Amino acid sequence: MFTNTDLGRCTVSNVVLGAATGSDTSGGHVTVINDAPATFPTGTNAVVWTATDGCGNSSSCTQQVIVVDTEPPTISGCPTNLTVSCVSNVPDSSSVTATDNCQRGDGELAQ
Repeated sequence: MFTNTDLGRCTVSNVVLGAATGSDTSGGHVTVINDAPATFPTGTNAVVWTATDGCGNSSSCTQQVIVVDTEPPTISGCPTNLTVSCVSNVPDSSSVTATDNCQRGDGELAQ
């Protein structure tokens, strides 16, 4: 399943996984559980579902939860357009900053 990150976050919570069911040839009660966390990070996450019968026999399957960051970064401090006659007159770009809900890599702004 695919889902997007929560607004302003690099994770998603309250994911509706659906439901798995289990049955046993003896007709006994089968318990189905999963190991899903409350919050999923971006990327591919595995959720293991396990069905266990009254004798302790179990079977498992894996569901992939793929969390995608669709929020664009924000940029601020952009200088106004200007014309310079000499390279030494080009202003410092250190006032330009960028932020993102999912910081990756070294966090530096490409210049």
